[in-house]
Amino acid sequence: MWQLLAVPVLIVASVICLVWVIVWPSRISLTVWLSTSTAALAMLCWFTWILRDGLGPDAVSTTGLAAWQRFWQGAAFPAAAWSICVAASVVRYVRKPRQQFSDSPAPTPARRSIWLRS
Repeated sequence: MWQLLAVPVLIVASVICLVWVIVWPSRISLTVWLSTSTAALAMLCWFTWILRDGLGPDAVSTTGLAAWQRFWQGAAFPAAAWSICVAASVVRYVRKPRQQFSDSPAPTPARRSIWLRS
C-alpha cells in the first residue's frame, strides 16, 4: 500500500526539484532531480506493468510482445515526458552562467571609483 502513497509524493518532489534545477542550476539540484524523478518514473512503470491487463472480470491475460505493447501504451507518455525534462535540466546545468574569478590584486572599476571618492 505504501507504493500507492509514494507516487504522488515523488511526483510533487520531482516537480519541485525540476523548478529548483531550472532556477538555480547546480550539481546537487541536478542530482536530487535525477534521483527523485527516476524513482517516480520507476514506481509509475511498476504500476503500469502490474495493471497492464486490467482488473476484475474484464481483465485480459497477456504475455510476450503483447504484454510489452500494452505496457508501453500506458508508460510511453511518462517516459517521454521524463526524457524531455531530463534533457532540459542537463542542458540548463551545462549552460549555466559561470562565475569569473580574478587573481588580479587590482581593484575593479566599481571599487576604484569608491576609493577615489574618499
